[in-house]
Amino acid sequence: MKIKGTGKTGKVINSEDALEFAGTIRGQYIISQALTMAIGVLLKYEEGNKMDLRYAEPSNRADMEHLLDAFPLYKIHDVIKKEYDEILIKKYGKKNEDKKK
Repeated sequence: MKIKGTGKTGKVINSEDALEFAGTIRGQYIISQALTMAIGVLLKYEEGNKMDLRYAEPSNRADMEHLLDAFPLYKIHDVIKKEYDEILIKKYGKKNEDKKK
């Protein structure tokens, strides 16, 4: 696949440190978290009959979802946390954060 915007060098990332960090588990988790949260925000702009065209970016969101398939760590964490919260609510009537209060 030819990536747009890579310039003459063929590189998108211009920092070796950032590239190295992106290859670590923590780096992949951070990328995944950013994608997950950004997708959620963009989806809110697309909801309902009145899409907010100033901020809605359906093609960008679709590309982010594609990238999230390559960096799924936070998405997996998010799904597990939601399932855990549902179990706690069924068992105790509240989420884990609520139990600490």
